[in-house]
Amino acid sequence: PKEQICFRGINGADLLNVVDGQADSVMNLINGLVLPTESNDVAQLLSIADRDRLLAELYVHLFGDLIQSTSACQNCSELIDIEFSLNDWVTHLSDTGEQPVEQRGNTFHWTEKGLDFRLPNGSDEQRIAHQREAVAQEVLMKACAPQAAEKGIDPLEVQQMMESFAPVLS
Repeated sequence: PKEQICFRGINGADLLNVVDGQADSVMNLINGLVLPTESNDVAQLLSIADRDRLLAELYVHLFGDLIQSTSACQNCSELIDIEFSLNDWVTHLSDTGEQPVEQRGNTFHWTEKGLDFRLPNGSDEQRIAHQREAVAQEVLMKACAPQAAEKGIDPLEVQQMMESFAPVLS
């Protein structure tokens, strides 16, 4: 079941506090918009994939569905116009097809491997922000799929399952 999060109105100062899409500033934005009846650390508890979708919904609400941009080709510097529907893109990425995963409350069970796991969240992201990649992956595995090592499941395989099951919108 989809949970609902209630926000207060957003203002320009809220948007100006988001620095280059950095995770901490994005989580501060979400936590600052959440109504006082909600938890103070909603953004830290949301999975990264859910947070991305929440931000996409907020973007569509504020600015509309259409994304337009002009970018220079890295090879020839020719300008390229890009235009797409954010809702269509989210729908496309969310259509993961049949997955061998069962939801069990806030966790999931990978039936094929007999592995219980949860998706990485904002707290995990903050915990690994300044770690080397290998250390960060180890910390994430211990937090999100602690039984993977004892079951002999390759961490890369777990990561790929999580990415296919709940892709982020990067």
